[in-house]
Amino acid sequence: IYLFSFFFNFFLIYLLFSISVFTPFTQSLTFSISFLLSLSLSHSLSFVFLLLLILRFIFLSVASYRPFSFFITSHLSHSFLPSHFLFSLSTGSLYIISKSILISILFYWFSSS
Repeated sequence: IYLFSFFFNFFLIYLLFSISVFTPFTQSLTFSISFLLSLSLSHSLSFVFLLLLILRFIFLSVASYRPFSFFITSHLSHSFLPSHFLFSLSTGSLYIISKSILISILFYWFSSS
């Protein structure tokens, strides 16, 4: 049962984090769907899930601000690693999958305790 819930949470979180279009409509749609999904979870899980979504919403709002995004791109261009590797790591599916796995482990830890 726990293994099924782990993979189900991983699939849901992967779907939610893969919606990464920076428009207010998709942000609010993702936030409302995630809030409705978190209500169906247990009490501690819904609190953690809602906290993660609020942090993601704040990060997306700050990252879409132009001076902040210019600072990030100028900082990445002077990095040791190639900039295309960092760009694909930060926006690609590898980053989304790793973040989904980490949050699914967190869900599994909360549900087993």
